[in-house]
Amino acid sequence: MFQRITLRSSASKEKIQEQLLRSAKRYVDIKTEPIEPDRLKLSRKNAPPILNGFVPVFVGRFITNEHGTTLEGYFRFHLLAIGLFAGFIGTSLLNLLRIYTQDPTVHVLISDPRILFELQFSGLCVLVSVFAWMGGKSFREHMKVCLLENFNPQKNKST
Repeated sequence: MFQRITLRSSASKEKIQEQLLRSAKRYVDIKTEPIEPDRLKLSRKNAPPILNGFVPVFVGRFITNEHGTTLEGYFRFHLLAIGLFAGFIGTSLLNLLRIYTQDPTVHVLISDPRILFELQFSGLCVLVSVFAWMGGKSFREHMKVCLLENFNPQKNKST
């Protein structure tokens, strides 16, 4: 689910950061945050607090060398949403393990309603995350356009 992107430019890191901050004013829905001197975070501005965890976040790192500046980063969910999904699926897997260790008579996987519930719950969590990732595609593309404007389009390679 983590989509990586690499952008290259012959401009300096400072100039690109300045351009990104200026273009963020044009893109009123994108929030640009410098995390550290060499790190950058793009997210959605004014998103509803309930749904903000499902909006894509871009986290990147600037690398400078004699050829110019490279931005390497990836798109992901908000860390709170990742933790929430990991907690739900982890709890479900722990419950499955507990059921198997405490009840040796459980032989068939779907015969016990407790096991069936835990499997359905884990599957539902995975499906919600997949659909949320697919739903954020348009905003990921919007952020890519914002990033591409600040780099040389001829030399860009996104993966």
